[in-house]
Order: sequence, then C-alpha cells, then structure tokens
Amino acid sequence: MFARIYRAMFFNRGGTAVSIKDWLRIVLLGSCLISLSGSQASAAGGPSAWTGTLIVEHLDDFDAESSEDRLTLRGRDGRDWRVEATNDARPLLGRLVRVVGSGDGTTLRGRVEPLDDSAATSARIGAGPRRVAVVIVTLSDAPAAPTTQAQARQSFFEAEQSAARFFGQQSAGRVTLAGETFAPLALSVSGVGCDYDAFKREVFNRLGSSLDGFDHVAIVHPNLRDCTYGGLGDVAGPISWYNGGPDVSVITHELGHNMGAHHASTLACAQAGAPVSLAGSSSCSVDEYGDPFDTMALGSSLMSTWHRLQTDNISAGDDAYVRASQTIRLAPTTSTSGVRSIRVPRRVSGQATQDFFALELRRASAPFDAFGSSQPVVQGVSVRLVQAIERRQQSALLDMTPGSPGGFGDAALLSGASFLDPVSGTELRVGAIDAGGATVSIVVPRPDATPPEAPRLRSSATSATTVDFSWFAASDDEELSHYEIERDGAVVAQTTTQAFAETGPADGRAHGYRAVAVDVAGNRSLGGAVVQFQAPQPAPAPQTAQPPQALAPRPASSSAQLPARSSGGAKFPAKLKVKRASVKGGRLDVLFSITGRATGKLTIDYQAAGRFERYTVDVGTAREGEKPVRLSARLHARQRGRSSGILNVSYAGNGATLSDELRLRAAHGRTLLVRDRLTFSGGRLSVGGTVDRDVSGVVRLRATYRSAGGAAEVWTAKATIRDGRWSVDERLPSSAANDPDAYLTIQFTGDLRARGGPYRGEQDGKSIGNLG
Repeated sequence: MFARIYRAMFFNRGGTAVSIKDWLRIVLLGSCLISLSGSQASAAGGPSAWTGTLIVEHLDDFDAESSEDRLTLRGRDGRDWRVEATNDARPLLGRLVRVVGSGDGTTLRGRVEPLDDSAATSARIGAGPRRVAVVIVTLSDAPAAPTTQAQARQSFFEAEQSAARFFGQQSAGRVTLAGETFAPLALSVSGVGCDYDAFKREVFNRLGSSLDGFDHVAIVHPNLRDCTYGGLGDVAGPISWYNGGPDVSVITHELGHNMGAHHASTLACAQAGAPVSLAGSSSCSVDEYGDPFDTMALGSSLMSTWHRLQTDNISAGDDAYVRASQTIRLAPTTSTSGVRSIRVPRRVSGQATQDFFALELRRASAPFDAFGSSQPVVQGVSVRLVQAIERRQQSALLDMTPGSPGGFGDAALLSGASFLDPVSGTELRVGAIDAGGATVSIVVPRPDATPPEAPRLRSSATSATTVDFSWFAASDDEELSHYEIERDGAVVAQTTTQAFAETGPADGRAHGYRAVAVDVAGNRSLGGAVVQFQAPQPAPAPQTAQPPQALAPRPASSSAQLPARSSGGAKFPAKLKVKRASVKGGRLDVLFSITGRATGKLTIDYQAAGRFERYTVDVGTAREGEKPVRLSARLHARQRGRSSGILNVSYAGNGATLSDELRLRAAHGRTLLVRDRLTFSGGRLSVGGTVDRDVSGVVRLRATYRSAGGAAEVWTAKATIRDGRWSVDERLPSSAANDPDAYLTIQFTGDLRARGGPYRGEQDGKSIGNLG
C-alpha cells in the first residue's frame, strides 16, 4: 500500500494556474510562490496583518494511518506561517490574502480576507492538451537512477495502460497528455530528511528555460526511507514527486491532484448497531482512500464523474444540477453526450446546504475500468456525498446495500431500488437501466425557497457623473449564481463580481442603486443598502477630438494646472489607467481603461533600444461606465531583444473630459501593486498598500479636482517603498475635498534593476470626491 502525502497548493490568479515559466522565474529567485510577502505592522496598536498566498498542506501516511491538514500563508520569499483561521478560509485557497490578527514567529491567528473584491473561487485547470516534463533525478547519496527514460516514457505516455491513455479515455479526448522524458539528472542535494522542495529547486535551476511550455513537472527520485510517500502532488498546481519508479496508478493519482481533485473516500454508517447507507444520528467512519472505483483512492480505475467534473475532464454541460423533484435520464460514463453526472443538494431545514449527492452510472471501459458485466457497479447507479465544486474536499461513496458481503464493491443502487435520506428527506429512485442509461427520479421535499442574504455595502462613491460601489460577498443556504444591479427598482446590469461602476444617466433626476444577490434557484435577496445618485443635466454633444499634442514636462510643484474647462460646461477626469503593460515574445501588449465619456485617440510612444515608435488607438464612441482600450503590436526588430521599454501615453481630451497623460515602464514582470487602505476625510488623504518586495523606488499619487473657481488642478505626492509597503498621509487643498469629481490615481512606474526584473509599471484609480 502506498503511503501518499500531497500538498494542496493552489497557484491561480483570476482562476488560472501559474505556468511552469512563472514557476521557473520564482525558483530562480529562490522563492516558492508568486505572492505578496512579509508582515504588515499594526497601526496605532491595532491588529497586525500579514499578506501572502494561502495554501493547505495535507499530509497522509497510510502506514501510520494518520493524516493532517496545515493551513499555511506563504510569503513572496517562500517563508511559511501556520494559520489558525477564525473564519472559513478554505474557499480562499490559492488567492492573495491577508491574515488580520496576531502572530508569533511561526503561527498566525486571525481572520483571513482576500486582497481583492472578486468572488472567492479556487483554481480550475481547464480542458485541453497538458504537457508533462518527466525529470528523473539521482541524489548525492543515492546515485542510482530510480527508473530509465524508456520505462518512464512507457508509464507516462506510450504504454497501453499509460497515464496519457487514462486521461484521454476518461475525458473522451477533452484532456490529452503528452510531453518529454529528460535524461537522468544528478542533483547535488542529499536524500536525508527528504527535502523534496530542495529537489524541486535544483531541478528548476538546472533545467531553466527547458521547462518552458510544460503544464506539469513530474520529479522521479530514488526510493528514500525518509520520504514517507509513494507520490506527492500539488493540488491544482504543476508539480508532482515520485518516490522510486512510479506505476501508472500513482501517476494518475498525483496528476489528478495537479488537475484539482481530492481523495476518493467511502462513508460507512451504522444506526443502533445496524449498518445503514446514511443517517443524521448514525456513527460513521471515513476511509479516505476507500473508493474502489476511482484512481483518487488506491486503485487504477478511472475517476468518478464527480472528480471528472471537478478537474474539467468532463464539461459543466454533462452535469445536471437538480433543484426540484424531477425524473432525469442518466447516461453511462462511457457516453460522449447526455447527462453523465447528477448533483442533488442535501437540504436541511434552517441550515445552509453543505453537501450534495453525486450520481453516476459506470460502464466497463478497458483497460482501466475492466469490469465484468455481472458486477454491481455497472448494473446500478453509484451515489457519493460531495461538497461544492470549488471546495477541494474528499468525495465519499455511500453503500446502497449496507451490510452485504460485498462491502463497497456492490454499493450501487440497483434498478427498482430507492434511497431515502432521513436527514434531508431527499429520495433517489432508480428505474429501468439499459445500454443507453438509467432513469432516475429525484424527490426533493424542500425546494430551495430561501433567498440569499442582502449584499452588505463595502464602499460607495458618487460624483456628479459616476456611480461606483462595492459590497461584501453574500452568503446563501445553497449556491450563489450572480448579482443584479437595480436602478430605481429596475435591473440594469448583471455581474459575478462584487463591484459596479458606471456613468450615471444625465437626466437631472435622483436615482437609487443597489446590488441584489441571486442564487442558483432564482431566489433574490431582499433589502440591502441603496446608493443615492443625483444625476446631472444632459451633457452637451461631444466635440470633435483634437489631434494628440506632444507631451510637456510636468511641473515640479505639487499643484499643476490642467487644461481649463471648455465654455460648454464642466469637464470630468479621463480616468486613464494602464491595467497591463507587457513586453513578451517581441510584442507590446497594453490594456488601458478610460472613462466612457472619452472619444478620439490615445497616442502611445514606446522607447527601447534607442528607438521611438508611435502608435495611435481609437478609444471608441461615448458610452456609460469605463471602457477598455487595447494595443497589441509587434515591436521593431531592434527592440524585440529587449524585455522592457518606456511608455508615454497621452489623451488630448474632448468636450466632456480633461486631457491626461502618463509615463511608465512596460515589462513582463508584475509589480503586484495593491491598495489596501484609503480614507479621505476632513481634507486629509490616507492611503497605503503593498508591492512586490523585490521592487524599490516610489509610488506616485495624483489627484485631479476643480478649484472653487472651476479651474482644473492637480495634486501630486510620492510614497517611498519600504520592505514592500508604501503609504501617504497628507492634507489636500480644500478644493479637492469639495469637488465631488475628485479622482485619485496611484502609479508605480516600474523597476528595471530589481532582482528578477524588469518589473512593469502598474496603476490603480479611485473616485474620492464623495469621501471628503
């Protein structure tokens, strides 16, 4: 029996896994994760905050029959803190977070909060081709290779029962596996103590860019007594380790972890001493590796459809989420169409839904699911107890024939049989089963009629023209679907994020905005805070945009004059921001945003290798809200060998918006500029945040506002970066506090010489007029 340890490490940003190329950059810097790092000092004696990436290390030792979960905050430099969370932090795995509370040298205790306002979801790997780099290594005190290149190629890619055949078969070609097996690599590290992180660091340092283009790296090392695992893998991350030459069941198990699956368990229950399938007051025991029909246990069977759904080996369209009583046709696992997975929420009155029943109809599929036609698993519907897809928890196979001699080998619910959950009252009935599938009737006694909680307002800012507000995530007894934005009681927008901004209607009327949470059953939250907006009178028709002007040096004083307002009415900030400025593969890729009122063009000058290139981009027609503007251009031949350059961007303005300009560095390295504090009260602005600890220099702040006489003015300030943090606490002119359209831009211009650089410039912006 293999003793497997796996670490649940998540490496997503915006829902995608970190690439091997990013991993290479991290390891070459002597780090383990891309994240913010270090501790944030407490203010005025309050609680401290530490920032980093949240992971969970889950250790299983079968020989000792023990396991342990370790919630961990990992900093940019690879330092780990154990986390004792006072809230449910598991949905935040893999995200940049802060832990607010107290801590010592090893352990943090407090609340775990995301560093952004987006919905909390874990990493999803996604379907498609997956490339695996198989790296066989020897160690300084273990010089014999654990396997040959030919043997590894067979196990991973070429044999009839290879990992490539496994994933291609169970996903019907949705996920394919290919790659390269490297010649044995002699590492300088010792195997004593089983420092598998040291194995990984040297592999990445030695192979360098040879690992570019791979989605997974499998490190096969000699069989070591100090390593208590047979295989070890990141969950929803790229790395796996193998203690000795691996067989296919270990490879598919660890790559299954990489793709996002947890273990396949069984749940054995008893009531009054008699075995039962499930009961609320029962005594139940979990065998974490007990499911005989899933490689995420100890066998070599294909994954259950639940794990295939969780790892994108089947699509969401193959899954039926049943919210009310109905009869549905369940297709076999070998089918390439139809419903192959059914999920039914296990609702308990007065409680939030925690669990779901997951149903599948298994069929023989050689060589991995080599079941005989008389085996119960192919004659009935298998039922598992699972949690929400984004929660990386074990599945638990339920025994629908409790007490039978076959144990979980005959756990399926056969034709004509039914199962009644005594806790939720949900009943599952299996009708006729034939070659084409099974007829399943689900009786749901408690349809979801509970609305989500009303979103709690987090912040709001309205000016004479714009509405900008955000809210905390709403909770629901089952599963949230999206948010709707109401204006005066009518829905005007829908979003899955926790923020909304638009240019309000110019009709001179008062309007009320609020966010409404909607769950998967269509229930809508009640009540909630309303953001009031006083609309201006209709704006004059936009004037023809003027051609871009050459950039003039900005005055050194802290109050600089912007172009005056036109006689046609007040002008508003352009809100020009750079969201991404990347130089990669000989191309310049820049993503801007600008107020929807803007028309005309952006002029972009790019300077690198002693050469200037000028580009112009049309910002489009006027509309509500902010709008994206993108430039993607192949660089001049002389500039393609440079990984960085300087951007000068100018906007000439129009009849409704002020002109704007900015200067920053374009590069591939992310600065990770974060604003985590902003107040503007009594004319005093207090703002601060973090950047990657490797960068140095200053963060520049720029507030645009109108003076009492109507002239457009600019206030600027600098915040020196110290140990990855920056902050400003200064008084602004009284006109800024009195202008509802005052707007703050926060910018880091980039860093060419930092370790691991060059780092690109990044920006953040916020309306502050109504905060003063």
